[in-house]
Amino acid sequence: RSPVALRVGRSCQCRLSGVAGYTKSDFTAWLRLQFEDCSGCESTASRAAVLIPLQPDGAADSNLYEWMCAVSDHAACSMVVETTTAPPTTTVTEVATTSATSPACHFVGTVGVQTHEEDLGQGNCIAGPGSTRSTHQAPSVQGCRIACELTYTTEAAKYVDMQDLRVHMAEINAKDTVCTGYAYNSATKKCAILKGASVSASDGAEGWECFGNVHVKDFSYKSDFSAECTSPAPTATATTTTRTETSTTSTTTKLVELLHLKDVFGVQAENGQVFGDPGEAHFPRRGLEAMLLQLQSPCFQDIDYYVMAGALPVAQGKWNNVVRLMSDFGEPAAWSLLPSAGGCSASVS
Repeated sequence: RSPVALRVGRSCQCRLSGVAGYTKSDFTAWLRLQFEDCSGCESTASRAAVLIPLQPDGAADSNLYEWMCAVSDHAACSMVVETTTAPPTTTVTEVATTSATSPACHFVGTVGVQTHEEDLGQGNCIAGPGSTRSTHQAPSVQGCRIACELTYTTEAAKYVDMQDLRVHMAEINAKDTVCTGYAYNSATKKCAILKGASVSASDGAEGWECFGNVHVKDFSYKSDFSAECTSPAPTATATTTTRTETSTTSTTTKLVELLHLKDVFGVQAENGQVFGDPGEAHFPRRGLEAMLLQLQSPCFQDIDYYVMAGALPVAQGKWNNVVRLMSDFGEPAAWSLLPSAGGCSASVS
C-alpha cells in the first residue's frame, strides 16, 4: 500500500494508487494523481483524482521530465544510466542518497542490495522451462548488468522495512519478475535479460558472454533525519553487486528520481488563509486552490475531481520532450475505452 494519502477535512482520506501524465485534444498537458479506497468522506465517491495542469515556463522548472525518464524506457529520452565502477575490493559498499523536504529538514537514507552472479563463459544463457527473455540495446556489459539489478530494487520498493525484506528474501528470489541471468554481445551492443527459471549454463555462441545464477543475498538500510522533519522523507536506492570471482565489483547507479510537487503543494510565509484542524496552521502557496467536481456515470465508479488552480512548471526547453513522452509512450491499456454501443451518459456536479 502506498504511504501517500489525500486528506480532505478532518476525517476523509484516500490512498494514492497511480500517477499519469497525458495530453488532451485542446493541446493542454496534465498530471493526474489517482486515489482509491476513500473513507470517512462526506462524498459517496470511493475514488478521487487530483488534476494538475502543466505549463511551459521560461524561468521555473520542476523535475517532471527527469522523473518521467526514470520510470520509462531510458531509450525514450536517449539517456544512458550513469555508472561508476569502483576498484576491486572484498567489501560491500553502500551509497547514500540525500534529499530534503524543506530547507530546515535534512534526511539521509541508504538502501543496499547485495546480489550474487556467476560468469558462465561464452555464449547465450540457457534457462529452464518457463523462463522469459527480453533484449535491448546497452552501451556496455555494465549497463546490461544494471538492467538485471534494477529488477531486484523494483521488488525491494514493495516492502515496508528491512525486516520485511529479509523475511521475504526467498520469495523475492522466486519471483518471475526478477533477473536470473543476463548475456551481452559487445559487437552488437545487445543485452538479453532472462527471468523466471534459473540460468546455470551457456550455449557457447560466439560474441556473447553469459552471467547466471543471479539472486539477491542481502539487503541493508539506514537513515537519519533532523528534528525539524515531521516524518521520514522518501529515499532513493543504490545497488551493490558481489561477483563470484577473486574480487568484488561495486556498481553505483541512479535508480530512482523522486517527483517533486513542492511548487504546487508547498507552504510559504504567512500571507494566505489558514487551513487545518485546531493546532495546525498551514499557509498554502498561491494557486493551491482547487475546484471540486464529481463525475457520476453508469459506466464508471463515482469519482471526485480536484482541479488545481496552480500549474506545475516545466522548463521551456524540456516542454516538447515532455509532450512527446506523454503522446508516444506509455501503456494503451491504462486508458479504458467507452462502450461502443450507445455511448455513455455522465453528469458532473
